[in-house]
Amino acid sequence: MNIRHAIALCVLCSMQPALAEVYRWVDADGVTQFGERPPPEAAAERVNVRASGADPSAEARLDALQTSLEASRDARQQQRAEAAAAAVQAAAARERCAAARDHRTRLVTATRLFRVAADGSRERVGEAEREADLKRIDAAIDEHCR
Repeated sequence: MNIRHAIALCVLCSMQPALAEVYRWVDADGVTQFGERPPPEAAAERVNVRASGADPSAEARLDALQTSLEASRDARQQQRAEAAAAAVQAAAARERCAAARDHRTRLVTATRLFRVAADGSRERVGEAEREADLKRIDAAIDEHCR
């Protein structure tokens, strides 16, 4: 019996019988389930829940278990979010790496380079600018292509 089943059983046992009937069944994955209504696809048996005064220490343990479960769930969600963010960052870095390498290839292989000036005309890029752009692209490759 895992912790979810133990909590469900504790909650069900502390409920007043007038609130609901409780059923137990085994689902398709072999996991024992509890609920107020039996599922139509599985054979369920009614669980006899006795009304009694709730034990304060049992309620405290149940609260502690619930708090622990919520903390574990929150930690897993945080880990998943961090992993997803890291995957997005890694994909973006790969894209920047590929773009920088492509730009470097064009800088190295082109016989003449032009850029569009502010007025829309084409200007030829000089050799000094080309070398400066190569240094900038090499730095980008070093940063994004680790």
